[in-house]
Amino acid sequence: FEYHAYDDPKIVGEDLANAKKAAAPWPLFIGETGWNTRDPDHPKWTEEFQDKYIRTVERLVLKAGLPPAAPWIYSDAYPGTFGAREKDYSFGLVRLDGSEKPAARTVRKIFTEYNP
Repeated sequence: FEYHAYDDPKIVGEDLANAKKAAAPWPLFIGETGWNTRDPDHPKWTEEFQDKYIRTVERLVLKAGLPPAAPWIYSDAYPGTFGAREKDYSFGLVRLDGSEKPAARTVRKIFTEYNP
């Protein structure tokens, strides 16, 4: 079974427990997580916020005994790729110029150190 984790981390921990119960006896995989880094309506949603969010969700996922959650998307997207909403373009771990956001280092570290 697959679950997507995009909620407030306070909710994600409880959701993971419920999802594990619902999926049993099959394994659960967190197939998407992340946060956008540019939303005109939410100026606090920055690259630093994305990094903190991913670190928090990954900690909850690993604590639940699951493999690391997959980030939603590797790179930011060009306008028009996903529709008309600007905030949908900035979920990537890297910027359009290929430079890494802080969350890229976090995801690399988590996946490198993971040992089931």
